[in-house]
Amino acid sequence: MPTPVATLLVILAVVMMFCSDTAKTMIEPFSGVNACLVLLGYTLYKNMKVSEVAALFSADPIVVLAANALDFAFPGSAIRILPAGTPLRVPTHCSCTDDVHKSITVRYATLPMDMLDSVANSVFVGLPSADQIRTSNGLTEEDPDAPLNLGRGSSSHSPAST
Repeated sequence: MPTPVATLLVILAVVMMFCSDTAKTMIEPFSGVNACLVLLGYTLYKNMKVSEVAALFSADPIVVLAANALDFAFPGSAIRILPAGTPLRVPTHCSCTDDVHKSITVRYATLPMDMLDSVANSVFVGLPSADQIRTSNGLTEEDPDAPLNLGRGSSSHSPAST
């Protein structure tokens, strides 16, 4: 009488013969200007309202709540404050040109103490570099610790590659 382990191995071998196709992972090349909805992984750099995160990436707060399985049935859920360090999935649009995935530029309301490097690494978690933010905003200062001299509450452009 065969042992249970031997029987299991025989069944596994038979199943593998019928399922000889293997899964393949491949990044398909593309060109043109196609836009698609993607989920961007983002970790909160400070305590933030869901609506603030949504505004940072030009997303709908209800969609951000739904993407993270957060309850949006009760009033005020979009202004719920989430603690710093919370990982979120943020729906955003991705444009695809010349075989490169590029996120649509997002806007950030600058504060007086904002530096290029801190905005790139803290606010946008390293998605854009300080150089990319500098170029997008037409700034000439080469120092990554240079302030974003756009004026309090001004809107800076931040390109985020996916």
